Amino acid sequence: MYTKESLVLGIDGGGTKTRLIIADINGHVMGDIITSGVDFVQIGQDGIKSLITEKVQEMLKPIDRTIHEIASVCIGIPRIGESPAWDRECPELMQTIFPESKIYCFNDVQVGLYGSLCLEPGIHLISGTGSIAMGMNRDGLTHRSGGWNEHFSDEGSGYKLGLKTWEIFSKQIDGRLPKTILFDLMLKKTGLDNPVECIAYFETSLTSKRDEIATYQLLLEQAARAGDGASISAYREAAVEFSEMVMAVFRALVWDIPVKLSYSGGVFKCGDLILRPLKNYLDSQPIIMQPPRLQPAQGAILYAICAGNTNDWLRENVIANLSN
Repeated sequence: MYTKESLVLGIDGGGTKTRLIIADINGHVMGDIITSGVDFVQIGQDGIKSLITEKVQEMLKPIDRTIHEIASVCIGIPRIGESPAWDRECPELMQTIFPESKIYCFNDVQVGLYGSLCLEPGIHLISGTGSIAMGMNRDGLTHRSGGWNEHFSDEGSGYKLGLKTWEIFSKQIDGRLPKTILFDLMLKKTGLDNPVECIAYFETSLTSKRDEIATYQLLLEQAARAGDGASISAYREAAVEFSEMVMAVFRALVWDIPVKLSYSGGVFKCGDLILRPLKNYLDSQPIIMQPPRLQPAQGAILYAICAGNTNDWLRENVIANLSN
């Protein structure tokens, strides 16, 4: 049970980056920190426990509070809903860090959904290093699409667009595509004197490094804004993939029409390069696109405070405080 002194913790954990927020029970933020990723495949359960414990204590120290005063923890973290073992082990792991707290563990897309639409029904689309969509209808039923694996899914993600940047670069090297500003940007970033050396560079510097490959999407954006046709087409292709993910969620659930669609993640910082074609592909559907009201970590705080509470005044008060 909450008291007026209780704290809540919201965590938006990704494979590359994790944001942690501590707030009071009214949503006033008392600590906010960004750190590295918490994918258990990459750093293991011990790594997750060590990282979260360290960063939470780092936030608590300046406000002279302790972990024992955190009443509720909501974490969005990769691979929940994909591994029965991890679905069981993640709450157990969190409980060892926060033994006196109520624990809520979700896939990271779900806290994105809670933040972007502030616990209201709709669909949320994430495209950061990976990509995934999830929807929740008025009955609380959910459905997800995409995000299954970086090798055969994550369509339209920063990682896949980073690989696409390399694909376009290779075609410019051998003449399948004309050389554009992207060619020069790639040579500058890699430091290659001879573009043919790109094979050795990729194999030694980038193999199995999803987050670093995803950074090449920034060069794709620069090239697209400079008018490079292949780069512009890459974003249009990503928008097609996103529209198919959204429609898979739309078809899977019963909705009150129209359906709200929001989005988050680094790829959407490209703005109209991705948002305009996505809106065009969905234009014939009863779907309304809107920017996120809150960020995913704020959505985790909102859920940690309001879970099971139907008091609209409380929810709106927390939203207002988190927005300040």
